[in-house]
Amino acid sequence: MTETLCDGPAVGQMQAGGNNPNEDCGEAILRAIGLQFGMDWSVRYIESCMPNPAGGTDVPSQVAFLNAHGLPAVRRRTDIATRVNGAVSRRHLSNSLVSSDRRGNPTPRGGVGHFLEDLSTYPWRTMNPAYGQFLIYPNLTACDLYDGLEVMARSPCDQQPQPHPPITKDEDMTYLVSIPEIGQTWQYTPSGKLYLHVTDAQSQASWQQTPNYASWTITKAQHQALLAACGAAAVV
Repeated sequence: MTETLCDGPAVGQMQAGGNNPNEDCGEAILRAIGLQFGMDWSVRYIESCMPNPAGGTDVPSQVAFLNAHGLPAVRRRTDIATRVNGAVSRRHLSNSLVSSDRRGNPTPRGGVGHFLEDLSTYPWRTMNPAYGQFLIYPNLTACDLYDGLEVMARSPCDQQPQPHPPITKDEDMTYLVSIPEIGQTWQYTPSGKLYLHVTDAQSQASWQQTPNYASWTITKAQHQALLAACGAAAVV
């Protein structure tokens, strides 16, 4: 199952106003990270704190910058899966150094080192500063340069519940559990899927026209614990 962090600001290195836009992938990510924590560092300011901004930046310099500016961070010299899976499970931001072409597209043996901000486990949703966009790269492990960092603090934007993507109706639904205190109805399935039906009039009308469910997968133990917490009857 893919775990995803919230989307913070997207910062494009070519439009961010730095003195070395072609080399500012790391600086653009630092700016994006800072903005999530309410710290408005300009790319030019970040450049001024780097030992060799004309040649790009490296992970130790990024870690030093974040720690010096009140955001604890550590270097993670591991494969992407280990680093990103661990960071996302802790709801922490991270970045990864990957091989890319000169346009910032992750490319195996591309010859250029490029930083991406990590926002999900496989298939690797990222903020790519080359474009200032949120992009998915399923082949990212083939571009791995085994270096990156983790911010050791939870992003404020990730502390709010995030919407789950719409899916089509599942045919194995068997029963409903209502939670009137919060105006929601949960629908469960034997496979352990959990569906939320929003009960306000506008959303209900939309649902009647086009099935639109928010869902995620839970374990059997979580399923039973949630049923018990809701005071649900036995499975029918």
